[in-house]
Amino acid sequence: MSLKEPVRENMSEDFDTFRIGSEEAEPDEGQVRGQLQTVGHRYGVIVRDGADGSLMAVRMFDAATGRFSDLKTGPDTRMSDIINTEEMLSKINDTEAPGIIIVEGGEAVGVLSEKRLREYFDQQDFTVHTRVLGDLSLHGNPTVEAYSVICASPGCGALNIVTEFDEGKTMCVNGHVLIAP
Repeated sequence: MSLKEPVRENMSEDFDTFRIGSEEAEPDEGQVRGQLQTVGHRYGVIVRDGADGSLMAVRMFDAATGRFSDLKTGPDTRMSDIINTEEMLSKINDTEAPGIIIVEGGEAVGVLSEKRLREYFDQQDFTVHTRVLGDLSLHGNPTVEAYSVICASPGCGALNIVTEFDEGKTMCVNGHVLIAP
């Protein structure tokens, strides 16, 4: 995989679109789940139109978990623009965000699932190169390996970027002892 790879190459078309007008209530969770099971899809993209016919909102429903997401991006967005954004990763890790909806020209065209994003994230090289300190006659390029650990503490799930991990001692960004999955 390449950092410059567009989102389009990684998205799934395994979704069903539900269009609702601006005055209609959002579809019932059971209704959406039932329709997705009928067509054999996991994701339902709910598109709410504005009164003037313009796109007002896009939400994604994950039938497997019953979670909704408001995250969205375009098909030509690079994977690195998503993966290297800590804010986006923390939103994806949120219990309300099963993935990202790909929107093109105001229409939902695909889904980039949380699982796919995590697979891509896990395959990246997070080596941080530092400048040489001290004696400039020394040769080599010192590096520090940086690892990302999602905390498995109940109710946490925070993204932690650490250079070393000692389970039971390394602290989470939320102030408690970091527990890895």
